[in-house]
Amino acid sequence: SLFFGDSSFDLVAGSAVLHHITDYRPFLRQIFRILKRDGVAIFSEPFFEGYFWPCFLLHLAAQELHLESLAGPEFGMADFMLKDTAYRVQNADDVAALDPLTDKHYFRAEILSSLAAELGFRGVRFQNVEPARFYDCWMPHFLDVYQIQHEPLRRKAMQLYDELRSYAGPALPAIAPHFRYIVLQK
Repeated sequence: SLFFGDSSFDLVAGSAVLHHITDYRPFLRQIFRILKRDGVAIFSEPFFEGYFWPCFLLHLAAQELHLESLAGPEFGMADFMLKDTAYRVQNADDVAALDPLTDKHYFRAEILSSLAAELGFRGVRFQNVEPARFYDCWMPHFLDVYQIQHEPLRRKAMQLYDELRSYAGPALPAIAPHFRYIVLQK
């Protein structure tokens, strides 16, 4: 419970906060309570699609290379990351299952839109945090962050990524946002 009075703020902002809260619904109820009429809450949070697409491409690359396992130092955190993402998706609404994780959620626009309406927010919109040019280096960044050094896997993942980019073109940031601003209007 936030100790601020009702209708105290015109603006509430947070960066990478909500995805660390196991049950963020009560927190957003408190945000609604402390916002003034026409107030705005803005959060920058990770979105599911930004993790799904790199994981999906990496999984496809591993399958095409007939890799039995992604365990080992040359695969960096690939095995963990694929299992971790799958676990979050399978347990998306299970507070007890998500509680031990540091990052508890990858958000989806439709879920947050529905929750915002349920809590009484008049509007919700989403905006990509990354500029469009981020998607020119998105997969290489992902491979480096997760320390994937297995060269055949890197090459195959990059090939699939380039195919996705050529197919999706300028729509790629819309279908694969990593972080988005969530703007809630009271």
